[in-house]
Amino acid sequence: MATTVKDARRCDMFAIAPEQIAVVEDLRGRCSPPTEAAIISMAESLMEHGQQQPCVARKVGEKLQLVSGFTRVAPARLIRTGFYDSTGAHVCDPDFQVRVVLKNVNDEGSFIANIVENRERNATSPMDDAHNQDKLRDRYAKSDADIARLYRYDGSTVARLKRLLSLPAKVQEQVHLGMMPVQAALDLQELPPAKQEKAIAEATKPNGRVSGAKVREQVRDHHLSDHDEAPPFSDSTPDDAIAEPARAVKKPRTVKEIREFFEQAMEEEGVTDEVKTACKVAIGFINGQRTSASLSRALGFTK
Repeated sequence: MATTVKDARRCDMFAIAPEQIAVVEDLRGRCSPPTEAAIISMAESLMEHGQQQPCVARKVGEKLQLVSGFTRVAPARLIRTGFYDSTGAHVCDPDFQVRVVLKNVNDEGSFIANIVENRERNATSPMDDAHNQDKLRDRYAKSDADIARLYRYDGSTVARLKRLLSLPAKVQEQVHLGMMPVQAALDLQELPPAKQEKAIAEATKPNGRVSGAKVREQVRDHHLSDHDEAPPFSDSTPDDAIAEPARAVKKPRTVKEIREFFEQAMEEEGVTDEVKTACKVAIGFINGQRTSASLSRALGFTK
């Protein structure tokens, strides 16, 4: 086992003081770093249960740079300097070290490795993914098809996440914090800016979460009001045209609207796993990836 950075080679694992690992925040792969409370909680876990998974680092010259394990290095540093835990007790271990395994990667490989680890641990928000994918395009000339292969989902999901980047910062923050479903945020783009804030206010529940169904309802009302708008009356307007108010034009739902309905339903608060599974099967059926028989089973029509 290697004991020094200078002699360490690829795949070597060793323990080292966390201060000796350079942390580049731009490679973290998140919109924002963990809160102080979250770091303290992780430090308590490290002290109680130990480090379950090694960090990954790469050699840059004769120094180490962190590739993945940002949420392990920060609490490890805190343990060495000392902190007050949830019970109010002071905890400090100046000799605490983190386990590290070396990997030979360049800047691009380092960034992708961090993305892959976070994705496997479900540790990123939709906004994290959207910003990371934007970096993959700008820095490493990755196409949307490349990104879809890396994230292992279809191109339509990449396109949806890309649309999030054009939303106001306040809406992006709500999506990042899980207070607004992705589809609700995208639905807001169908409203003029003047109506977006009103829609959010009316769709926000007492707990601060935004109801995707309420947002969609307001988008539908907006589109229907466009159909209801009639030309101004004039002296030449026939009497029978004034006698009855204009009726909303009924339009069949498009495939896109049906797909979005099921995508939105999956993100609603309190949705059961059974409903989520049925929604996933329905989306697969709409995309031509599932049979009608599998949809019938998912909906409970057949066994």
